Amino acid sequence: MPSSFKRQVAGQPLAQVDNPDPFAVPVWRSPVYQTPHFIIWPVQLIRLIWRVIWFALRHPVMDAEATVLAFAWFKLGWPGLVALASFTVAGLGLVYLLWPEWFGRHIAQPARNWWRHWFYRRRWQAAMTLAGLAPSYRGRVLVPVLWAFMRPVLSICCWSCL
Repeated sequence: MPSSFKRQVAGQPLAQVDNPDPFAVPVWRSPVYQTPHFIIWPVQLIRLIWRVIWFALRHPVMDAEATVLAFAWFKLGWPGLVALASFTVAGLGLVYLLWPEWFGRHIAQPARNWWRHWFYRRRWQAAMTLAGLAPSYRGRVLVPVLWAFMRPVLSICCWSCL
C-alpha cells in the first residue's frame, strides 16, 4: 500500500490530495517550472558577452598581450611566436643594460616576489615560524601577510598607465 502512495506523489506540486488514508501527513512540494530553451540560451549568451566585456575592461594589459600573441600565431604561425619571444627578450635585455635601476624595480623585483609567493604559499606559516618572524600572541601564531603576489600586478598596472 505505501508504494502506491509514492507513485501518486512523484512530480506533483500538491501531494496526497486524493489519499484515502485519513491519518496520512500531507506532503507539500513546490511546483517545478520548466523554463523554455529559447529563453535560457539568449540569457546565457548575454551573460557570457557581459562577462567577456567586463574581463576585458578589468584586465587591459593581459588582453593586449593575448591579442598580440593571437595575432602573431594566426598571421605568422610559430615563427611569428618565436620572433615575438626573441624580440621581447632582446627588449628586456636592452632595458636592463640602459636602465638597470628601472629594470630592477619594475621587472626583476616583481618577478622575484611572484616566485616567492608561488614557492612559499603553502609553507608560509612554517617558514615564518622557523625564521622567527611569527610571534605568538595569546596562544596564537601571528604570521605576516603574504601579499607579494599583488606587487607585480600593481606595478604592471601602474606601469601601463604611464
